[in-house]
Amino acid sequence: MTDNTTAPRVAPMTYNARGNPTHTWTMTPSHITDPVICYLPPDGVLPVIFVPGIMGSNLKSVPQMMQRKRACPSGDSMRD
Repeated sequence: MTDNTTAPRVAPMTYNARGNPTHTWTMTPSHITDPVICYLPPDGVLPVIFVPGIMGSNLKSVPQMMQRKRACPSGDSMRD
């Protein structure tokens, strides 16, 4: 290990002409044996869209007051 164990060695990342991430690192002396960290970005991004007031609500439900107004005077409910 190196003398400075608190700072991890991180390889700088760049993108090549095709848009792929690449890491460049030069050879180090043989007495330096601590690992070099190579961070990779995620492969893709999945968008998640939240619409307030819509998620989890039952849009086809009819309130009780609306059901009473739709009932016929004879007691039979109107059905489509």
